[in-house]
Amino acid sequence: MSHPMPDDLRSARLRSRPIGAVVIGHGRPRAPSAPANFEADRRLWDAASGRFNPVALRAAIVCRGWTVRDFAASAGVSRACLYNVLRHHAASDRTVVRVAATLASREPLHLLTAQ
Repeated sequence: MSHPMPDDLRSARLRSRPIGAVVIGHGRPRAPSAPANFEADRRLWDAASGRFNPVALRAAIVCRGWTVRDFAASAGVSRACLYNVLRHHAASDRTVVRVAATLASREPLHLLTAQ
């Protein structure tokens, strides 16, 4: 038989969660997910939401020959900041400018495929 949780403990649990957090599994908040159309939409930046398209940004980084670690160092942002952007979190204006300038500083690699 399960015992009901006291009201004061239940309300303390609810107050400890960030506003708008979606709870999954064992009460852990989940990061906001990218919209389903981001896979097909290749735009890098959405000014309305303040978020990068994680799929397009990762492709832009890789096709220029960078790893995420190297790109973060080149852009002058922390790896944690870049990984948050790649998890579809909103980015600050400073981060957007640094990411855009760093991407523009190197041409994409043209990979040849054997046919």
